[in-house]
Amino acid sequence: MSFLLKLDTATLDGVYSSNPICLEPETPVREAFRRMNDQGRGAVLICRAGRLAGIFTERDALALLGRRRRPRHPH
Repeated sequence: MSFLLKLDTATLDGVYSSNPICLEPETPVREAFRRMNDQGRGAVLICRAGRLAGIFTERDALALLGRRRRPRHPH
């Protein structure tokens, strides 16, 4: 129960990464995977002209890989 209580009272201050990975939208997905893996991150920020445009997460990566495995024409 104390774990749940800490989640209710803890703040993000001090637990977020102060050095996020920022990539341009034109960056190949393979490069995003490599950077996430090399730096032990679960996400990269997508930045266009120095402004946040989106986020690419491990969940997005799994969805992308899942789509590649589905048959194009189900029988």
